[in-house]
Amino acid sequence: PSPPAPPNAPAPPPVSPPPSSPEEETSILDGAFGIALGIFLGASASIGINIGNNMQALGLKMGGYNAGGDNAGGEGGDGKEGKPGDKIFTVGTVIFVTSSIINFVAFGFAPASVLAPLESIQFVANLLFNHYVNGAHISRRMINGVVLVMVGCSTAVGLGP
Repeated sequence: PSPPAPPNAPAPPPVSPPPSSPEEETSILDGAFGIALGIFLGASASIGINIGNNMQALGLKMGGYNAGGDNAGGEGGDGKEGKPGDKIFTVGTVIFVTSSIINFVAFGFAPASVLAPLESIQFVANLLFNHYVNGAHISRRMINGVVLVMVGCSTAVGLGP
């Protein structure tokens, strides 16, 4: 054993806590804010995926491509001029791919049990896109279906972890 310290000796320096581990560090993206960000990203990405997909279909339709993949739109040119729907198809593809990446990132912030039901919002986006862009008629049954999707989605997200 070491001899006792004299009564007027200075106190030993305080022991500092060990450096915090990465598991203990918190960020603004942890907790409720991170989950809310994940929900926002997931919902926005789902809508973007649907809009991109619809724009691809519209671009193919405007370009004269039929469902079988054959070009039904007139004579072939020199290949330098694009069809009217080519730009719409390309923009739709960019929106689709970008939204898919954002959707993947959203799973880093919020649990899948919350984000998976949000993907049903694509049905709502599809209905609105087809009504406002393609001029499709919206029936009462379609509206009821959208309301049920919104209630179910809100319930699943609200009761999630």
